Amino acid sequence: IYDLFVDLWGDEKLWVTIDRANVNIPVRNDWDFPGFLHWDIDVTYRPMPNNIQGVLSLNNNSKNSGGLQIIPDLFIQLEEWLKKKPKGWNESADGRHHYSKYFSEFDVLNLESNAGDLAIWDSRMVHGTSPNKSDYPRFAQYISMVPAEPGQDELLKIRLESFKNRRGPEGCGMPGDGRELTFGLPSKLTKHGKRLLGEMLWS
Repeated sequence: IYDLFVDLWGDEKLWVTIDRANVNIPVRNDWDFPGFLHWDIDVTYRPMPNNIQGVLSLNNNSKNSGGLQIIPDLFIQLEEWLKKKPKGWNESADGRHHYSKYFSEFDVLNLESNAGDLAIWDSRMVHGTSPNKSDYPRFAQYISMVPAEPGQDELLKIRLESFKNRRGPEGCGMPGDGRELTFGLPSKLTKHGKRLLGEMLWS
């Protein structure tokens, strides 16, 4: 995985993201999850942010079992779409920036995956989790790597404390489980792992 992100970024000095896992249970009478589509970046900002996202499947998923969904055609024509974007498209009552209802003109692609498959996409790609219409849960781990920022002292402190305390990092969009649960013993990192966390500088 590291080598893959090295190739994508053209940089060997990377930090792994501290992200969350996802469990998407099947839709049923007391759980009606419609899925969603969104961006995790502000696509109106210029220059548009450059980022790469990824999700690792932890079990096999069919097209109907609540996995990753994307809209490739919108990615291809994003600049043109933004010029004629629907009124109110980026106004979100819940602050989560789910824009599903504005993409009805596009075909949504639901991805199949096997346990161990890693899907990677450019953050300019509309993406999200689809409704789980199967009879089993979908399990996944979000994971990506980005160029290291050792000079960002506050960010580094957040990363190190998050790993040490085994909790979601504070002050970011992925705070983790709100119940503040911790599980098991801390992982023992290799030298390479310490560099990916930021505990050890890349030489």
